[in-house]
Amino acid sequence: MSVIDGALKMNIRYGGSMSYGKEKFSYSGGVCVRDLFVDPDLLTWSVFEEFISDRGIKSKIEQVWYKVVKENISSARSIYTDKDTEIRKLCKETEAVGEVDLYIVYGQNADEEKSEDEKSEDENREEVSDEEEMNENEIREKQEKAASGHQWEDEVVFGYLSSY
Repeated sequence: MSVIDGALKMNIRYGGSMSYGKEKFSYSGGVCVRDLFVDPDLLTWSVFEEFISDRGIKSKIEQVWYKVVKENISSARSIYTDKDTEIRKLCKETEAVGEVDLYIVYGQNADEEKSEDEKSEDENREEVSDEEEMNENEIREKQEKAASGHQWEDEVVFGYLSSY
């Protein structure tokens, strides 16, 4: 059982990509935030949305994958279609162990999330060469990596999540 009695301990990975090959799932890249606790009765899709939003990610979550902490990644299950039912299933499956590994996959294009002013600025922006754009993307990636901190973080996330 988790350190906080009755709470579900979550290890959340985000910013990487989930892939399927040779009849196995794998997750590569990204960052992991360990030892976050949530009351399973309060776990909803919005917890995942708020988690990435708190890290400055404006993209929409495409899918969340999970596995019981001791399982192999190849047994990861998806929360995608019927989110409420699948989250309740996650809580039931992890009840005895009290710990889950989560993999949040989100889109790279945040244009849908932009305000009208931001869209207008993008449309009016001067065109840049491919080389300048590549340098700009590299700088942005480095800034995002720096902003996300080190590979393993322990932190207080928000209201009903806490780090031990």
